[in-house]
Amino acid sequence: MKLLITGADQPLGQLAADYFQTNHDLRLTGQTPANGVTQSGQDYWPGQTYWPADLRIPEAVAPLIEGVEAILHLAVFDPPPLSGPQAEQERLDLAARGSYVLLSQARQAGVERLILVSSLAMFAPYPDDYVLDESWQPQPEAQADALAPYLSEFVCREFAREGGIRTIGLRFGRLGQAGGTPLALAQQALASALAAPFSQTGYRWQLFHITDNDRFSTQAAQNGLGLTTGLGLTTKGEA
Repeated sequence: MKLLITGADQPLGQLAADYFQTNHDLRLTGQTPANGVTQSGQDYWPGQTYWPADLRIPEAVAPLIEGVEAILHLAVFDPPPLSGPQAEQERLDLAARGSYVLLSQARQAGVERLILVSSLAMFAPYPDDYVLDESWQPQPEAQADALAPYLSEFVCREFAREGGIRTIGLRFGRLGQAGGTPLALAQQALASALAAPFSQTGYRWQLFHITDNDRFSTQAAQNGLGLTTGLGLTTKGEA
């Protein structure tokens, strides 16, 4: 399968590229200039090419999409830091407009599936003793890093509602940290989301919590993606 991975210049994107490069034809993109990636695409991902691009620009996205069968949209999960007086606005614009342009170009090109990774941090305001599943309404804090993943989810959900492309949202905790999302579990969830069957009719948006933190119910991920290893066990009562 030919995959486009956004955010390939960041830890989650690099983890995904390492995992999928053996069995898939990858196209990698990110915000970091090619000569600014810590390890160049050709060196870090043998046989793969890293194409820096601004996802808000249709002309930059179109060649990335060409021939692609599925997209791993990871850029929103762990974006590079921004500075300056417009940093907050820039972060929100990259998430919302970048996701919109990416999905629009993907749908026009006939890409059938996009996997978005967003963040469980948008539930931080809830009390720690609540057990939260995918039906709970996110309450992102009023700052760009918290709002950006939520905006991307909204864009993906609306494209799925309109039809023409199927989207799966995976909410990760802190990558590789205690109470977050283990690295191996992140890779397994991405692979399962790529392979998950969709019904031919009905709503084309699915959402799953992927974590070993028992603050979050992972029953949907167990049922919908077939994941068991690495998921936390929900032991607290539903709030």
